[in-house]
Amino acid sequence: MKELIILCSIFTILFLLISCEEYNEQKEKREMESFIESELATSIRSDTIFLDFRFGMTKKEFNSHLNKLERKGKLKVNKKNNYVYIFDVDEGYTKWKAHATLGSEFFDGKLIQLFLLVTSEELLSNEILKMQLSMLYMNSFKGRIFSEKPVLGDSDNYIFIDKNKKIKIIEGINEVRIFYTDMIAEKLKKDEDQQNSIESMKKIQEDL
Repeated sequence: MKELIILCSIFTILFLLISCEEYNEQKEKREMESFIESELATSIRSDTIFLDFRFGMTKKEFNSHLNKLERKGKLKVNKKNNYVYIFDVDEGYTKWKAHATLGSEFFDGKLIQLFLLVTSEELLSNEILKMQLSMLYMNSFKGRIFSEKPVLGDSDNYIFIDKNKKIKIIEGINEVRIFYTDMIAEKLKKDEDQQNSIESMKKIQEDL
């Protein structure tokens, strides 16, 4: 009987802890959604990304800027013909190099997302690399910072919000991924994709 009471107490404590964690996660999510809504309601934009990239660039402007950065030696081209940004991360007591492969997404001919696939020369674990990069952004970012539970790994993902700009750092399978997203353009794209999906389903139903 005593063992049963102890077991029930343990399960009760675990249930309360899980419920509390879920409540805090939902609270953080609601706060972030509310903050994003208030940021997007303003007419002020934050279109600068890094290395003078900016949201709204055309593909021609984007490719021209990539070539310009390569000529200046700020970007390298790897064996797969991808542009790579190599930078130092200085932790005070040690310094290591990170390699960030650039990727992009366009909507209506304009840049809406720039993403970096980051690895380290020192072969740090993805979790450690994510935490180090997150700290680097925390030390320089001027907007609001939120966190969320990850799909991969144990440590939280961090989301940085400044006006229409969202920066999200997550752990991938073989790298850490950093996404710079224009949330206004992202919403327009989602709305269009949803509308196209509805129209496609209607057409299929009409053809049946």
